[in-house]
Amino acid sequence: MLERLVKIYPTQPAALTAKELGMSVSSVKSRARRLGVSIRVLFSEQEIAYIKKHFSNSPSKMIAKALGKNLSSVHNIAHRLGIRKSEAYLKTPEAGRIQKGERIGSATQFRKGVAPVNKGKKQHEFMSVEAIERTKSTRFKKGSIPHNAKQKDGEISIRKSKGRPYQYVRIKLGVWRELHRVLWEKANGPIPKGYNVQFRDGNTMNCVLENLYLIDRKKQLLQHNTIQRFPPELKKTIRTLSKLKRKIKHYEKQD
Repeated sequence: MLERLVKIYPTQPAALTAKELGMSVSSVKSRARRLGVSIRVLFSEQEIAYIKKHFSNSPSKMIAKALGKNLSSVHNIAHRLGIRKSEAYLKTPEAGRIQKGERIGSATQFRKGVAPVNKGKKQHEFMSVEAIERTKSTRFKKGSIPHNAKQKDGEISIRKSKGRPYQYVRIKLGVWRELHRVLWEKANGPIPKGYNVQFRDGNTMNCVLENLYLIDRKKQLLQHNTIQRFPPELKKTIRTLSKLKRKIKHYEKQD
């Protein structure tokens, strides 16, 4: 069997060798590697001449069929010979390429303004009783839960808001709340309207009560969007720089 494999493996696709020897393709390839045998599809001078004559302007499948070779071997020999498909052939339908301005599938596309056949109709008005029965096996069942859904109340899910991660806790099926707000309310009662719960260290994943504090939203905006959020030394520098920029702009206008 090994002698036969060494003889025929280089001359034909591995699948044909496997079929002839009663082996799997992976076994044939594995044995061939261990024996140092590789596929080498041989082409006669006449076959090479045929490829040189027809490859540039004919479908590769047609050439492979005419020569009794597999498609990949035809492409490989053409590559080694430096032969490519011609531009004229590549513009033909046989090449299978989408041409500039060509609309593939336009004949079967929905046209603007065309209403679906079932628009405004109930299922029994456009489907047979047998068809409706067939759909029942693939419908979502009432109360069914997705396989990847959190199954228990109290489970945590990480979600992002404005690029920052937050922990959400499942209150009940389909109801999730921010964990830091839930913890604050358990310890201090409902959050007053117009207030936010924030993190002292800025880490939104550090949801321990000691790291949380309540802040008025207006004060929060003032702290995060004005000069007041900076230390005194930096505020003085910013004011000096702004004053200098105004003077430069004033002299530029005079010039």
